[in-house]
Amino acid sequence: MVAASVVARMLGRNDRPPHGSDTELVGAVRDGLPIAALDRLVSDGVISEAEIEARFIPRRTLYARRQKGTLSSEQSDFLVRLARIQAFADAIFGERAKSHGWLRDRNSVLGGERPLDLLDTEAGGRLVEAVLGRIAHGIVE
Repeated sequence: MVAASVVARMLGRNDRPPHGSDTELVGAVRDGLPIAALDRLVSDGVISEAEIEARFIPRRTLYARRQKGTLSSEQSDFLVRLARIQAFADAIFGERAKSHGWLRDRNSVLGGERPLDLLDTEAGGRLVEAVLGRIAHGIVE
């Protein structure tokens, strides 16, 4: 399990104190994360704008959200899920390039799906997390 403080740092929320970070992160998601959190994941190479637009947030919706300055709670929830899974994969594979590739390669354990494509739902995120947990414990796919 990845700590909320790690996820918050990945999203650029370094202004939050470490205590109570789980509940603070929940509140931030409910309120809608600033668009800067998405930009941070893009600039850090976690996900590309093209991947976001193709699978998670349509271009017109993203444009409207940029004008507003915040994401919806659903979009914020996706960003937190993505950051959590990326941090977990980074910890398991030891480097961003390997975890980045694993998230984008089709996986037989996931029915031939790419792990990244399953992150549009919490259920999919938990499934990806379970596979990563198996890898962490030496259970080969």
